Amino acid sequence: MFVPDLQSICESESHVVLLFDEEGSCFLGIGCARELVIEKPRPGILEELEQFVSGENSGWSFGWLGYDLKNEIENLHTRRENPLGHPVIAWWEPEIVIKFSETDTEILRGEKDDPRCHEALDALKRKGGDEGGSGKLTFSLDKEEYLEAFEDVKALIARGDVYELNLCMPLKGRAEAESSWPLFTRLQRLTSAPFAAYLQCGDARIMCGSPERF
Repeated sequence: MFVPDLQSICESESHVVLLFDEEGSCFLGIGCARELVIEKPRPGILEELEQFVSGENSGWSFGWLGYDLKNEIENLHTRRENPLGHPVIAWWEPEIVIKFSETDTEILRGEKDDPRCHEALDALKRKGGDEGGSGKLTFSLDKEEYLEAFEDVKALIARGDVYELNLCMPLKGRAEAESSWPLFTRLQRLTSAPFAAYLQCGDARIMCGSPERF
């Protein structure tokens, strides 16, 4: 499944979501009928989400759950601020939802005569380009810092504190907002990830190129 040309939609709409599925179907959501955006964890946050998705007016909804929700699920406490600044929960109901594959397209929510539906259906027929945007990504740790952290990991394993630990570090960079869709298109072209996703909620963007459903 190729990535469609959603550049103009991403520039004109505040909320856009595209989710790939291993069975060959994709879901496209455009616009926002209602949303739940919570910046930081707080008591009862999961109950608020449950109420949002199961209310009388609930329908198709998409979004993300931030890592710091672990504090509400387990007896844990975050010691560091979220460096991205994204909301810990961003969940919304699109005004338009389209399910599509290489052989079929179905409007699940929205009116067929809505101009945005026409624009979306046309966009799904075109392959998106990955040109545009510039900027350089830099590692957050230098070589010496990384090797020092690597030795710490080995020590933790040797002591039996953990039996497996992923040593990860972010890459940082800056790009214009309109570069987000070409960057996702490029990511998916390079990875062909079966569980790719693009989520756009206001100023926040999340791009996923995962080989796993998680």
